[in-house]
Amino acid sequence: MPDPKSQKQQIIVLGVLAVFGFYMLLKNYYFPLTGKIEAKEKELEEKETKLAYTKQRIANLKRLEQEYGLLSMELERIAKKLPKDTELPALIRIITDTGRKFGIDVDNLTPKKSVTRTNYIEHQFEITLETNYHNLAAFFTELAQQERVITFSDLEMTYRVPTQEDPSGISVQFYLIVYTAKL
Repeated sequence: MPDPKSQKQQIIVLGVLAVFGFYMLLKNYYFPLTGKIEAKEKELEEKETKLAYTKQRIANLKRLEQEYGLLSMELERIAKKLPKDTELPALIRIITDTGRKFGIDVDNLTPKKSVTRTNYIEHQFEITLETNYHNLAAFFTELAQQERVITFSDLEMTYRVPTQEDPSGISVQFYLIVYTAKL
């Protein structure tokens, strides 16, 4: 029969070996895995934060693209109203075609001074014509409703007695002003 003291020693040694083995298992496998798990969890959290930030930026990008499209259309519309140059041939064509539409012959169209403002330039043209009140009003209305911004100033009208050969009742002199973008 084995000695009970030796059995106790064997049990104690086995217990110490088991505790030591368990300690080594924890130290070499469990604790490093726990640290790696924590590092991976932290890395995952950082990547999720970056992903949320990127998703937000993508949503903002879509909104900005739509806003850019609207602003581009608005810029095109404004560029038609306020072109970069006077486009003089087109302007003369508009004035003469509109005058003919209402039976008005433009007697004189003289370019005058250009006035530079903060964001635009005013180009003045002195115009002289003969017509009647009704046709003059229709002429001004038609020009003012053009796509391009056109204004009038310093209107002088001189009444004349209409004759059989010349039924126009007024002689008109005014400044037509067109605007261009200042670059």
